[in-house]
Amino acid sequence: MDLLVNVDVDDLSKAIAFYQRAIGLQIGRRFGSFAVEMLGASSAVYLLLRPDGTTSSAGTDDVRRYRRHWTPVHLDFVVPEIGAAVGRAIDAGATIEGGIRTHHWGRIAQMADPFGRGLCFIQFLGRGYDEIADKNDVLFSVEGGSAPVLRPREGRLAFQARRPRGFSLTAPASRRAVSPSRPWWRGVR
Repeated sequence: MDLLVNVDVDDLSKAIAFYQRAIGLQIGRRFGSFAVEMLGASSAVYLLLRPDGTTSSAGTDDVRRYRRHWTPVHLDFVVPEIGAAVGRAIDAGATIEGGIRTHHWGRIAQMADPFGRGLCFIQFLGRGYDEIADKNDVLFSVEGGSAPVLRPREGRLAFQARRPRGFSLTAPASRRAVSPSRPWWRGVR
């Protein structure tokens, strides 16, 4: 399954400039004057021109607003060097909310984009989230073939998806930069 990220903005040119300068995304396709596809992350990001004050759907009275606001979903961008990423984002119009914090799994900077949405930069340290993961969690691995299977692995169940012949499984460049000595998919050693 592919994940597409849709981001409503009230100024498409400003949004394109921000996501190019702050995140390093590049324009993939343009959809007239109302949307643009941005590439360079593990999922495509679609910037959608939606005016301030318009409703998002027929099922709500809530309206779009582009000042700082809380949302239950935000974007985390994994970067190899958090200080440089924060600097680029601030130069492009983002604001940092507090300082860069360090945890067992890595470093995080909570920020807001120029449209009021929260976003974070994450720099993994050590084994990243595996530093804090439950030791009894389910592991995911990928093998050749065509059908997904569940099989015990080190005393745990591991979901193993078999990939079709000729399918190339390559780590995204962003993950290779973060942990070059470890496969990017969980549980495969």
